[in-house]
Amino acid sequence: IARIGEGKLPAELILSEHYRLGSTRAILSRSFCNAEEIADIEKIRTVFEDNMKRLRETEMILENSSDKQMNENKKAVKTIVEQIVEAIKEKQ
Repeated sequence: IARIGEGKLPAELILSEHYRLGSTRAILSRSFCNAEEIADIEKIRTVFEDNMKRLRETEMILENSSDKQMNENKKAVKTIVEQIVEAIKEKQ
């Protein structure tokens, strides 16, 4: 999962699918907090904590989402994935 609000496939939609499917774990992408780009350990801590706060806020919204909203998110994920795949095919 990238930072909330980021990614070709937005992180909040990926998180929504994890919730819909009953997943209890996810892998954070390097873009969530790229320690290779930040030299200061305190800055790394701040960036990570801020991004975790946004992720947890998104989880709270998802926990209260209706089945209808979760299914709309599922359709959005499918559409975006199809667009990404199509763009990759066009580059080949």
